[in-house]
Amino acid sequence: ESGRHGDLMAERGVYHLLMAAQASESSVDAEAPTAARARAAQVRVPLEDRQAAELQPADEILRAGHMSWGRATALLLRQVWPLRGRVGLAFILGVARVVALIGVGVLSAFVVAAVRNGEPFDSLLIALYVLAPFAGILHWLESWVAHDMAFRLLTEMRIALFAKLDALAPAYLLRRRSGDLVAMATQDIENVEYFFAHTVAPAFVALLVPAAVLAAVLFYGWPMAVALAPFLALIALSPFLMRKRVDALASRAREAQGELNAHSVDTLQGLAEILAFRQEARRGRQFIDLVRRHHALRLPFFRDLTIQTALVETATGLGGLAVVITGAALVSAGDLERTMLPLLALLAMAAFLPISEIANIGRQLADTLGGTRRLHAVHSEPVAVRDGPGVTSQDGPGVAEQSPAGGGAALKLENVRFSYPGIKVAALEDINVSVAAGQTLALVGPSGAGKTTLAHLLMRFWD
Repeated sequence: ESGRHGDLMAERGVYHLLMAAQASESSVDAEAPTAARARAAQVRVPLEDRQAAELQPADEILRAGHMSWGRATALLLRQVWPLRGRVGLAFILGVARVVALIGVGVLSAFVVAAVRNGEPFDSLLIALYVLAPFAGILHWLESWVAHDMAFRLLTEMRIALFAKLDALAPAYLLRRRSGDLVAMATQDIENVEYFFAHTVAPAFVALLVPAAVLAAVLFYGWPMAVALAPFLALIALSPFLMRKRVDALASRAREAQGELNAHSVDTLQGLAEILAFRQEARRGRQFIDLVRRHHALRLPFFRDLTIQTALVETATGLGGLAVVITGAALVSAGDLERTMLPLLALLAMAAFLPISEIANIGRQLADTLGGTRRLHAVHSEPVAVRDGPGVTSQDGPGVAEQSPAGGGAALKLENVRFSYPGIKVAALEDINVSVAAGQTLALVGPSGAGKTTLAHLLMRFWD
């Protein structure tokens, strides 16, 4: 059968058989005034459904909040402290790697000088053949130790997150969309890996190596150190330029990504309903709108980071040029040996390596901050229901008392009033229920009367 509602009802076929009772109720409602019908429709909608429809976006998608970098760093370093031995090992390997790379450059310069002067260079080549692969091995070891530490910490963070969600469940989960929670447990925690594996130990290396290089250059020619210092400082400060804007964009992009993930999961879970109600096109348009919103937040984020990267590359090149020009002036004045200029230039360029590595992970660190803010929002959520299985019950309203005979739990509610979060209308008002252990109680009432809400309270979705 196909056609409009009135025509199908007039045919008195299968459609009429299915819809007759509902149609008779609708005809009674049609006689009521419009305002009364609207009030009646509002009352009939279950409040738990209204809650899902009327919640603000901040209650649906977990927001990143406004945690500062200092507080986020302190929280993450607190996670690192139990594995401080691995952090120290990664730091030592990182310093050794940079020293080995500097040694490769210095040995190469000595080989070129020996060739130019017609001197033997066999021993230098042997040392270079040994040191070059050793630098690669050190790099691999540093990366392996850092990532081993990072993934151990990610495991602990996921366990802690699930433990917190378990304590908050089930009421907290009704306020969140499952796709967003999945994104937080996977992508947000995964973004924290950049801090653990690529920031903690490398940050110490980025402080020690340039300081040592500056000291060495200062010893041989202080004007070269003076020329080098401003460019090192500029690169060191580059991650903090536009930091507030970049972090804000990253946090908002994480929220948009969470909403996009939630929409995707909801679409897959409700595919049968979407097809049944022929909402494929509408659902697809919603998805495209969310993608465009995410892109609108991500593109200016990447534009700002591109500017920072260009600044780092430009400062590195100009810093090396400044050292060479200053060194050439010292050589011309007789204040520096000619053979030392290439070595000091290579040494100066090597100082930029660890700092630029930190500067170039600005995008990942911004995503790390956004993910850390969202995770902190969950861990900061107060746990309403703190007891559980095996906890000795206490006297008082709303507490389950264990039956002396071991026949189950006696349930009692006294003068209970309850409103869903975000809804001012009370779902339950002055409710008194007493159920003896082992007793069976039926909750009967029309839609919206509060049956589901009362069942949720008895199961302690909320206290």
